[in-house]
Order: sequence, then C-alpha cells, then structure tokens
Amino acid sequence: PWARVVRHPTNLGLGAALRTGFRYAESPIVCTVDSDCTYPPERLPELVALLADGAEIATAWAWHPGNEPADADQDPDALGRAVSGLYQRLVGQDIHAFTCLFRAYRRDALVRIPFRSDGFASVAEIMLRALLAGYRVRELPMRLGARRFGESKLKIGDAIVAHASLLMLAATLVATRRLRALVPGVPVTH
Repeated sequence: PWARVVRHPTNLGLGAALRTGFRYAESPIVCTVDSDCTYPPERLPELVALLADGAEIATAWAWHPGNEPADADQDPDALGRAVSGLYQRLVGQDIHAFTCLFRAYRRDALVRIPFRSDGFASVAEIMLRALLAGYRVRELPMRLGARRFGESKLKIGDAIVAHASLLMLAATLVATRRLRALVPGVPVTH
C-alpha cells in the first residue's frame, strides 16, 4: 500500500510515534513532516534530492545562515534555535537544525540510529546520534511558514528538562569518544 496508518492506543509522545513509524516504514527513503505543515510538504522532493547527492539525512531549517531571516513576530522555535546552537557547539559540526522534524532519511542509515527519547527531544537525539556516528547530514534553507493546522502540544518546561538531559547525554558521548581516541579499549556507551 502507498500509505498505512499506525496508531498508539494513547499518546506515547513524538519519539515513540517516530520509532513506531520507522519500524513500519519499508521504503528506502523515510520522510517526517510536522503535522501543522509549517514547512510545505511539497518541498519534500528537495530534501530527497539531497539524499541522492550522498547525504544520509536531509533536514530543513528556517534559520539557516543562507536563508532569509524569519519575521520577528514569527519565532515559535526560539527554544529549538537556542538548544540547536548548544548541540552544534558540543558536537563540533556545522549543522544548525537539530530540532526540525521536516526531514528525509535513508532508511538503511535510520535503522542504525538508536534513540531513547519519547518526547519532542527525540528529533534532536536522532540528529546528535547520527552526527556522532559520522553520518552525512545536509541542510536545506527553508522559510518557516504559519501554522496551517492544530495547536502546539509542546510544554516548555518539559522540553527544557528533556533537552538538558539530552545535552548531558551528548556531552557524555562526546567525552567518551574523545577518551576512546586517546585510550584504546574504552567502550562507547549509547
């Protein structure tokens, strides 16, 4: 079938939904789209084209340095931009879009990225783990549009706690990898 609807009996969080969707996906390319359509789904082929050029993950980002600035009154993702900056510094990669869900993945790479977060931080965790594993990531400048559907379910307090925990995990993973480079035999934790 072209599409399959998979449901959880209760809301288990975005990360759980992504894990379930990824498990059921069978095509060589898997795309994720924000349900409010703030990024235009008709631009998915542009992300897929980046995979054809060798990326394993392609992601949109509204505040990419090559993009026109978002309107001052259109900053629904200030937290995402802030934590993305912290993640970027931590992993030392020139990637800016850690929290954007509008992505395309090569399925063969996606199935090798373990992630544990169940909430909104799962999107950042997938990107962090992919970068730390050496995956090629490409970004596509894309203006964030107005919400077309629904309301945000993000609870700021929960998101801050989740990202703080994820930053600590990422710092541990980065430190372990650096130590492993200096001292052979140190196990890498996931």
